[in-house]
Amino acid sequence: MTSTVMVVTELGDTTADSVIEHLHSTGMRVARLDLVDFPGRVDFEITETGLGSLATPTRTVFFNDVRAVYWRRPTPVSCQYDDPAVAEFAEREARAGFVAALKALPCLHVNYPDFTRRAENKPLQLQHAGRLGFAVPATTITNRPARAQSFAQRHGPVVYKSLRPPEIDRDGEPLAIWAGTVAPEEITGEVAATAHQFQAQVDKIADIRLTAIGRELFAVRIDSDVLDWRSDYDQLRYEPVEVPEDVSKAVRRYLDGFSLHYGCFDFALTAAGTWVFLECNPAGQWAWLEDETGLPMAKSFAELLARGMHGIR
Repeated sequence: MTSTVMVVTELGDTTADSVIEHLHSTGMRVARLDLVDFPGRVDFEITETGLGSLATPTRTVFFNDVRAVYWRRPTPVSCQYDDPAVAEFAEREARAGFVAALKALPCLHVNYPDFTRRAENKPLQLQHAGRLGFAVPATTITNRPARAQSFAQRHGPVVYKSLRPPEIDRDGEPLAIWAGTVAPEEITGEVAATAHQFQAQVDKIADIRLTAIGRELFAVRIDSDVLDWRSDYDQLRYEPVEVPEDVSKAVRRYLDGFSLHYGCFDFALTAAGTWVFLECNPAGQWAWLEDETGLPMAKSFAELLARGMHGIR
């Protein structure tokens, strides 16, 4: 019986540490590695039959012994050559060989990287959620200033939200772009420079972060006085809440539609009790919510990985 769980993540990932601790308690063997460890600290071989193995400084893992792969927060592969063109070629080969070998393992992947990439598509998220019956705010993604201004006039107040984290450092600190209200007169010709997302502001009384892990759903109400709760964690108040049956069914259909086993959903809660879909992060954070509420998320993650392909649907 396969009995190894592979955890692919960066060094110092404390969220992965908590999952690994629970995995050890179930008797699972765990192999932890990062993609950037290849080729310096990891070597591997895979045959045309899919059989093969990889070796880290501490252990050897046979591919047919892997029950699940937890794709947490890996650092991209990096090959060191003086010639940048040669380095780029070597990195492409590493992705086509080593990374592809991991993705080819016939086991549970949480979440499979190609499915994660597809599920990060914001327009596709909103369309998929709307088809499933979620309430979805009016949204436009455009580089046309006149269209953006017209949208803001029709649906105001509106919010600007970045489509991806900026990944920009300023004075050594990562730059964050929080969702913020925008008036029509504030929308200028600069919109033409790239894609911008504008969304009708939801008249909310609170936010909901729902973390789906396999078939288990953990929902937490987040109360604050800010539009984007990520902008000020110090003033947030947390309360675990029950998930309405219609939301529960739609969440599971949403995950099935993207072939995901895990996702972090953000909803705005209205005074009427409606859960308005904002987005789903297929690689979102959840550990701080376990710390704040005591919800057993790491244990649930470990149990999902330990089960492998059995009993996940």
